[in-house]
Amino acid sequence: MKIITSKRNKSSHQGIYGAAYIQGGSYSGQFANQYTYFDPNTGRPVTQWNNNYEEDITNWGLGFTIGYQKTLWQVLFLDAFVGGGVQFSNTIVSGQAPDQNYYYYDGILDPAYKGILPKIGMNIGIGL
Repeated sequence: MKIITSKRNKSSHQGIYGAAYIQGGSYSGQFANQYTYFDPNTGRPVTQWNNNYEEDITNWGLGFTIGYQKTLWQVLFLDAFVGGGVQFSNTIVSGQAPDQNYYYYDGILDPAYKGILPKIGMNIGIGL
């Protein structure tokens, strides 16, 4: 970080940085569900399937970010960063799981996501 002096003779620190990161996480859940529909001929409910299963997901990723840091009044610290990486995941299902066509993860926010993972954020801190 460099010391920058303003026209009012006040100084602050600021700088640009690059950082590599690794991350990991896990998710576990037990599920019980059944699908019921009404038979149009009899009007009675019919259970299509009944599933009881447990799912364990682990994910890990790595990537790179570039950021900007600045101090304000020598007390407030600002940090903004942007970057990206890749996430891998592994899913273990035990028990009677639903049909794969019915139950699946889709989207970057799901724990079983595999693919490019953007990283963007901002931190604000107070110096003690």
